Amino acid sequence: MSEQAIEEVKKTIENNQFEHEEELLTILDKWCKEDFSNVDNDHNYFWSLQNGTIGKATGILSPEEEEAFIEKYFE
Repeated sequence: MSEQAIEEVKKTIENNQFEHEEELLTILDKWCKEDFSNVDNDHNYFWSLQNGTIGKATGILSPEEEEAFIEKYFE
């Protein structure tokens, strides 16, 4: 997630009323510091709040896997 996207989401949360605001901002603060060490759990937190049924994260890609994913879908 880009720094700009993180900041936009953070501003949206700060400028509105969200039931889980503190938890959401905690996750975004980690991401602002480029701490994605628990990004799968962070994703699943958002996912569960939205009653997700498809797309649950099951782990974190290695740097090599991430590079291959980016090349396949974004380049």
